[in-house]
Amino acid sequence: MSQLRSVKGMPDRFGDMSRALRAIEDAFAKTMRASGFSEIRTPILEKAEVFQRAVGESSDIVHKEMYAFKDRDKKQTYLTLRPENTASVVRALLQAGMLDAKHDEKHFYIGPMFRRERPQKGRYRQFNQCGAEYFGCESIHADIDVLFTADLFLREIGVKNFKLVINSLGNPESRARYNTMLKNAAQIFADEWCADCQTRLEQNPLRIFDCKVPGCRALLPKLPVLTDALDEHSKERFTQVCLGLKTCGVDFEIDAHLVRGLDYYTDTVFEFVVDEGLGAQNTVLAGGRYDGLSQAMGGPSLPSIGFAAGLERLVYVSSLGLASGQEGPALYLVAADPMGREQCMKLHSQLRRKGLNVQRDLRERSVKAQMKDANRCAAKFTIVIGEREARAQIGRCRNMASGENLDINLDLEAIIEAVT
Repeated sequence: MSQLRSVKGMPDRFGDMSRALRAIEDAFAKTMRASGFSEIRTPILEKAEVFQRAVGESSDIVHKEMYAFKDRDKKQTYLTLRPENTASVVRALLQAGMLDAKHDEKHFYIGPMFRRERPQKGRYRQFNQCGAEYFGCESIHADIDVLFTADLFLREIGVKNFKLVINSLGNPESRARYNTMLKNAAQIFADEWCADCQTRLEQNPLRIFDCKVPGCRALLPKLPVLTDALDEHSKERFTQVCLGLKTCGVDFEIDAHLVRGLDYYTDTVFEFVVDEGLGAQNTVLAGGRYDGLSQAMGGPSLPSIGFAAGLERLVYVSSLGLASGQEGPALYLVAADPMGREQCMKLHSQLRRKGLNVQRDLRERSVKAQMKDANRCAAKFTIVIGEREARAQIGRCRNMASGENLDINLDLEAIIEAVT
């Protein structure tokens, strides 16, 4: 019988990768809580309509990448594994009656997302994502605070050589005006666009800026930029956001061709990109303002802004990444005989209750084998206990790094003091 294997693009995570993901998740949660965000957990499975309404039928996520299937109910409802989480968070808060224009809501999330695309470094069909959403505040200060928090998080986890790239999509009227300008200008090169871009020009012209085909990329400088279509309010808003970022010490560059890949964005959009480590997939955190999303999903018109980051991508560029290694136990208890084993079991349970990272042998192996195991798991100290040590309540504590030995009393406080 052949051995079963995982689905392509949905890798198992353990060892160094699992530890690195956990370290980044913990750092993100700490940063967001300190910034006034509370955690939200949404289902992995949603009705497909949640993303069709939010992300847009013309987006690549809905058109090509969603894992959608019929439920077994009478209505044959289409369900999907969530491809992103902003729409799920909006759905959840609307359902709970928590979104209105009078109160701010700030939430963060961590969890798996699913998109059916070609797997490559930093991009998988199942990937882990962290993100944050801020609802209810129309002020430019919400944009500045969210961008500052994202910048702070990347610095906290030791991402090097990253830069913030920003742009403004303007309000819906500006965006519609630009779509017309863009479509008319792009028609001049009608035969030079790839098949996907020709479809995008009909359905949603802004999507051509997401194309990776070299021939299409070469045409982009010949097109009008979005700032040409912004009204005075949108221009002034973007100017004030940029000034606020400078005040907060956040460096950035303006990219007039930055549009982001989802249909719900308005006004401020942004990407944090790195110079090396990920190849073409060099965006590690991105987001923007999406003031019309709540209304599109059946709720009130509500100013909103947020971002998301792929955790696997962050692993490759963070100082908390794969080189971080595993933290070994503070103490490994080595049993020399049956009485020593009983003493080790008692001490192990008592020390664990005190919060100490301590391990002991469960296989009843020899002292030599236990010392090898202590080395393998990078224990900082060992204590060998046999009948003599158990009766005298004195053990030999060994510093595994220096080789120094010290006799200590086998009481909890003395052990904790010696190994911490």
